[in-house]
This record gives sequence, structure tokens and C-alpha cells, in this order.
Amino acid sequence: MMLTFLLARVFGTYLIVAGIAVLARRKFVMSALGGYVDDKFGQLVISFFAVILGLFIVNVHTLWTTLPATLVSLFGWALFLKGVFIMLAPDSLNAKMVKVFSKRAYIMADGLIALLLGAYLSAVGYGLI
Repeated sequence: MMLTFLLARVFGTYLIVAGIAVLARRKFVMSALGGYVDDKFGQLVISFFAVILGLFIVNVHTLWTTLPATLVSLFGWALFLKGVFIMLAPDSLNAKMVKVFSKRAYIMADGLIALLLGAYLSAVGYGLI
């Protein structure tokens, strides 16, 4: 359970920062996502890191006993699967996914979800709740 709290602090803090950045710099994020489709090297690097980090989390933390443990485990699986998708999906599908999810409503929802999830994980990780 100590590992759950450590990972909840790390992921929670990251999600708070990322959520605030997405909400505060929505236009920048939307622009960056547009450039991501054309950056093949960037996609490759992101996919490698996502697979490695996801595999690390999946191998050290696959717990489904409590909500925080489940969220941390899901975070690891999501990273791993996202990395595999980026590596293996055809460019046309990747471009289609970016086009769909780079709309203003999705960006705002992603930022808000990240912020709320990060606040919850941080609060649990730091023993506030």
C-alpha cells in the first residue's frame, strides 16, 4: 500500500499540473496536438516512454483492492496501451484520433478530469483524506 501512496502522490501532482496547463493554455495545447500528427520522431519517442513507464507501473503495481490502488493501476495500463497504440496504429488512425480529441470541448474536459483526478490522488497520497 505504501507504493500506492507514493505513486498516487507522483501521478496526482503530475495530473494537477497537467490539468492546470491544459485549462490555462488551451490554444497552445490544441496547436501542439495539430503538430504532433506530423512529428513522426516525437510520436516514436512518446510511444517508447509510454510503453516503458506503463510496463514499469504494471509490473510493480497491479492492485485492484481500493479506489486509489485501482486508479494507479489503471494509469499504468493506460500508459502502456497508449504507447502500444501509438507504435502500432496506422498514421491515418492516429491522425483521426488526434483530430477528434483536439477539439475544444475534449481539451477542456481532459483538463478538468485531470485536475480533479490529480486532486483526489494527491489528497490520498499525502494522507489528506
